[in-house]
Amino acid sequence: MKWRNFFILLFILILVNFSILFSQDRAPYTAQGAKVGEVTSTSAIVWVRLTESATRNTDPGDWPDTGKPARGGPDPGFVGECPGSPGKVRLHYNPEKEPGDKKTTGWLKVGESTDFTHQFLLKNLEPSAAYFYQIETATENLQNRQCATGSFTTAPEPDDWGDVLFTVITGQAARSADRDDGFQSYVSMKNMKPSFLVCTGDNVYYDSDPPTAKVPSVARFHWHRMYSFPTVVSLFQMVPVYFEKDDHDYRWNDSDPHRDFPGISHEEGIAIFKQQVPMSEKTYRTFRWGRGLQIWLVEGRDYRSSNKMPDGPEKTIWGKEQKEWLKDGIKKSDAIFKVLISPTPIIGPDRQTKTDNHANYNGFWTEGREFLDWVKENAGENFFMLCGDRHWQYHSISEKGLNEFSCGSISDKHAQGIREHPLSGPRWLKNKQPYYRNLVGGFLSVKVSKINNKPVITFRNHDVFGNVLYKWEKSDWSD
Repeated sequence: MKWRNFFILLFILILVNFSILFSQDRAPYTAQGAKVGEVTSTSAIVWVRLTESATRNTDPGDWPDTGKPARGGPDPGFVGECPGSPGKVRLHYNPEKEPGDKKTTGWLKVGESTDFTHQFLLKNLEPSAAYFYQIETATENLQNRQCATGSFTTAPEPDDWGDVLFTVITGQAARSADRDDGFQSYVSMKNMKPSFLVCTGDNVYYDSDPPTAKVPSVARFHWHRMYSFPTVVSLFQMVPVYFEKDDHDYRWNDSDPHRDFPGISHEEGIAIFKQQVPMSEKTYRTFRWGRGLQIWLVEGRDYRSSNKMPDGPEKTIWGKEQKEWLKDGIKKSDAIFKVLISPTPIIGPDRQTKTDNHANYNGFWTEGREFLDWVKENAGENFFMLCGDRHWQYHSISEKGLNEFSCGSISDKHAQGIREHPLSGPRWLKNKQPYYRNLVGGFLSVKVSKINNKPVITFRNHDVFGNVLYKWEKSDWSD
């Protein structure tokens, strides 16, 4: 009897040790794929996160410490989560035209302190060149696995011409997904093969997508869930991206740094965003795409005055340093077309009850009008503004003839407008707003090309299937 018990115990020990050994040899996966961001003519950042499984979780489960439920409906629990996995990761990459010229980074260890993420900064790339990459993961003892693969193309050099097509989105809540695998707009954008995508903020909704993000772990869950949707992963496999943040993916609706709220702090809001996306040191930055295009991406949350501060010359969204950087860059740029991409509207109009942006009299109106006056005097006729935040598509023209285009929300489910807010909706003046479309989701595309050897910039608003709802273009006759 004693020998029988001994062999049973021995068998159990062998089984346990085998299980431990097997789990240690199981290399991590990349359920969220990879993202290539901050692309220039010679550099790029490749973002990756190591996960326990190859796909997102489908088991509801419960999130702890979520606080008060969000407005968006029943708590989905763990559905869409991609639990992280410690391990090592390295990157292989090579130019498409020279497949034998493969470069490999060293192994990097990732863990819980970075939410199992790493951002590879690639330098000394060739301009206007297509690159392939592959993520390789491993355990501590280097049992490895080939994971995410993808491609991207670098920007042309500033003096070289290159046609550019990019897309712009906002208003992306998990509760507003219009497909089981994510969003139809992502499928439509991928079919257009854009040079890059700009996500203008509200990439996730901490406050109104359940579960409410009252602690950092739940805030990160929102990113894991959103960026593991198959349609989203598939787009980023071939399209570089530039990210901006707005209120809902920073803290809560219309949030600023000056108010406390039970949940994500100002510092946590900044840190989590920079951890979850490929990002430069500063979140306001500019990128040049050849002779024809330069874009500016601005930061609208980190440096702003209190929303409750009375409007006047001292009230600011951008802060002194960023505003000086923006004006200096625009004035010095010799790009044919200059495009400012803002998380929030500058011209608008917005709802009359809002106080969160440059488009409202009771918001940051003074700074907005001062900037528009400055643009008119210093930026030339080929300066344009794009914005996210608003849940409707529009083209607006300011009193002095400046143009702003709103991309609208990513899906029909997330679209809003006058019909939903008849008492507080924007007051549209048809001679100032040549295009307005409410209750329609989709995205904006911008194309810089040459027609009859003259540079042309074309703005198009699309529905979720990619159909063109509105088109406006401007030719440059000075080049």
